[in-house]
Order: sequence, then structure tokens, then C-alpha cells
Amino acid sequence: MGTVGIFCRLVCVAHGETEKKDFGGHKKTGEEKMEIAALVCGIVSVVGCWIPSMGWIGSICGVVAIVLGAISIKKNLPKKKLGKIGMILGIIGLALGIIMTIVAVACVAAVGKGMMDVLNSLQ
Repeated sequence: MGTVGIFCRLVCVAHGETEKKDFGGHKKTGEEKMEIAALVCGIVSVVGCWIPSMGWIGSICGVVAIVLGAISIKKNLPKKKLGKIGMILGIIGLALGIIMTIVAVACVAAVGKGMMDVLNSLQ
């Protein structure tokens, strides 16, 4: 399943369009899956922000985790702890993703300025 497929699956889960049974035979509703999706997106956001030149993935997943976690807390769902943890991880991942993007831009600007200085000194 590609990135688009995963995103579409998360949107379906957030809207409660699917219901499946877990291993115990209990029927899972879309709302319970929303909390798990918030947790997974939060974990992906924290891990994804450390991948060089791919920090934007962490930021996007962080926003999704924050939204899904906030919805699960607001609806007072049974497993709202997972939603809360996902939301916290999403906030951390979003912040780290923004910081890593700023650092990457600063590094590229510094290298570019250094290269221009070298080229100007050669002339």
C-alpha cells in the first residue's frame, strides 16, 4: 500500500466508514480506529522528521495526529489515552519537523554563501 493508499485509509478511518473485528471477535468502530490512527501518525511524525530532506512528512503526519487526537479527546472515546499520546507525539513531531526544515534551509544558505565566496575569490 503506497503513501496515497495509507492516507486514504486514515481518512476513511477518521470518518468511521469501516468496521472490522479484532482478534478477540469484538467489533471495532471507526472511532476506536481513529485513536490508533492518531497514535500511528504521531509515531510516524516523530520518526519522519529525522529523515534528511523528508522532514515535511513528519510535519504532515504531525498535523494529522494532532487533529485525530483532538477529535478523540473531544468525543471522550474509551481509548482516549491513545489519542492523547498520538496528539502529544504529533505536536513533538510537528515542532521537530519545523525546526529541522529551518536548520536545513540555514545549512543550504550557508553552503551557498560559502560557495559564492570561493567563486568570487577565484576571479
